[in-house]
Amino acid sequence: MEPVQVAAFVILALVAVQLAQFAWFSMWRLRRTVARERMSQTLLAEQIAGASELRIQREQGRLFWNGTRKFEVSRKVSETEDVSSFYLTPHDGKPLPLYRPGQFLTFQVSISGQEQRRCFSLSNAPAADCYRVTIKRVPAPRSQPDAPAGLVSGHFHDQVNQGDLLDVEAPRGSFTLDPEERRPLVLLAGGVGVTPFVSMAAAMVAADSTLEAWLFYGVRDRKDLVFKAELDEMVEWHPNLHLVICYSEMTEEEVTARENEHAGFITVDLLKTYLDSNNYKFLLCGPPPMMSSLIAALQKWGVPKDHVLTESFGPASAKALTEAAADEAGDESPPESPVPPATVTFSRSVKSGTWDNSATNLLEFAERNGVEIASGCRTGSCGTCRVAMKSGNVRYNVRYNVEADAEHEEGSCLTCIAVPVGELVLDA
Repeated sequence: MEPVQVAAFVILALVAVQLAQFAWFSMWRLRRTVARERMSQTLLAEQIAGASELRIQREQGRLFWNGTRKFEVSRKVSETEDVSSFYLTPHDGKPLPLYRPGQFLTFQVSISGQEQRRCFSLSNAPAADCYRVTIKRVPAPRSQPDAPAGLVSGHFHDQVNQGDLLDVEAPRGSFTLDPEERRPLVLLAGGVGVTPFVSMAAAMVAADSTLEAWLFYGVRDRKDLVFKAELDEMVEWHPNLHLVICYSEMTEEEVTARENEHAGFITVDLLKTYLDSNNYKFLLCGPPPMMSSLIAALQKWGVPKDHVLTESFGPASAKALTEAAADEAGDESPPESPVPPATVTFSRSVKSGTWDNSATNLLEFAERNGVEIASGCRTGSCGTCRVAMKSGNVRYNVRYNVEADAEHEEGSCLTCIAVPVGELVLDA
């Protein structure tokens, strides 16, 4: 090959190398530019999402209200012979805050000239235009047929109809479905205690959640089932949601023909036939015997205390929960020392009495002394029984460490879970 040809070849090779380097550098710079743009877009999207979330939170915060708000009963639906659902829409037509599945509403009603407050769980998925509560008519106890039936539940069933207006406080409560929860759930419901779980299940389906959840639902017989068709539809649409029903007043022969139905009560032995371990979060809501027995059984199964969440079903269930907590403490925890005798004065009622530990809380003590204090849940959740302290102090959860959901305000106390510490003057 001639020298001239060799030189030309070398020159061409060098040019090719330079072109290749230039092309590689151009591609590298282009990729870097694209990466920067993508990163900028991602950061922008995150900033927009964060701003949107913050805006949503602020808007939701503005939608909550203090005191009571007028709601119209847009529909009243009979679910069973003694259970009815009430669909509530805001009378002012403004949007509603999205509550957390499992929360409750507090109602203020006037019955025979007396103001009454009661809490009922929301039973539908959070929506911006309608709330639903499902209420069971509370009969006299079977062991005391002559005792009075539930005053407020009877009022709702007999006196509240479509088109009526009700005074309702904003949703509250901590017995809720945590959107960040990753541990699979076991929902244990007794009777109308299924209502907060229907709300949770509906929210999971609406969000297309992948979280595994088992709903064990205990009733006396099939005529007591509430939302059966609604639950079946949710189970069909949500592959990770499972429903097991227990009938306490039916025989095995009556239920064996149907899948996931059993005679008897919900027990831990039954749970073990469906669950591969106890590594679940357990949520319980139901009547006192069910609550106390299952809490004790879950403890024996080795379920950690912080994996069990309970919702009191009124004062009776609250008592069951405290007794179960006391049994759980056993001999490992020293007995709670009694509160020293002290004078408790109700300044507005001009009455006083000496605390002697015969009452479990200040609300009960007030009632024994003829002092009326408005109350709702009686478990420290709704805040209705909050009373200002003019002097003195209190302590909470002196019996069995029952947790309170309602916020504690400086200078006031929740009388349903408080006891006095020394001389006390309440503005009641």
